Amino acid sequence: MPQKQLCKMTAHLFFQQKRRTKLLRNMGSLIIACHLRIFLLISIVSLSACTGLIKTQKKTVEIAKNTWFTLQTPNSLGSSIRLVQQIESIYQKESHVFISQVEVTPEKLTIVGMTPMGIKLFSLTWDGKELQHETSLLTQMKSIPFKLDYILADFQMTYWPKLSAGNRFNYQDKSQPSHHRTIFNRNTKVVSIHYQKDSPWQGKIEFKHLERGYQLNITTLQFENL
Repeated sequence: MPQKQLCKMTAHLFFQQKRRTKLLRNMGSLIIACHLRIFLLISIVSLSACTGLIKTQKKTVEIAKNTWFTLQTPNSLGSSIRLVQQIESIYQKESHVFISQVEVTPEKLTIVGMTPMGIKLFSLTWDGKELQHETSLLTQMKSIPFKLDYILADFQMTYWPKLSAGNRFNYQDKSQPSHHRTIFNRNTKVVSIHYQKDSPWQGKIEFKHLERGYQLNITTLQFENL
């Protein structure tokens, strides 16, 4: 075989082998990427799995040291509503955002918390006598840095038009210079709530727990009367 033809064949075989090697490398990367995606999906599903429904006969929540808030019955809101909110929680210089779906009827109050991607974090239901709640492993890791009954109490302290005063617990509403509500432990201010609009269902709300050191920035995305 002439030397020139032999060189061409050698070069052709070399480039074929190079293409084969590149193809195998790409296939290997694709397989690894698929495995990583499957692992990520399994991880997300595992983290979003709920830990089980917990039921408690609870009518009060400790909102500050030695200060108990009496949970209001769902029908005492005076209306049936459904809303979707974006909530930014700030605690110890860490910020987390979650989506809250809320429905209140005379029979029950339901709050479901999700990540912005729609992964369920927690749910709670209050019928005026029994509190039912469940959480995901993701919630326990970092997303919600406080107890779920705090969320229920904070929601009612923010939105209920009238609250039941109790031992040490008291509150004050003011409309000037802007709409805001203050929660007191006797004469000590423990919670400050500022409303952007006169209606709490519109605009943004800034909720600050002065004793526990956390803040909630609440934005209502959707609202409807039922």
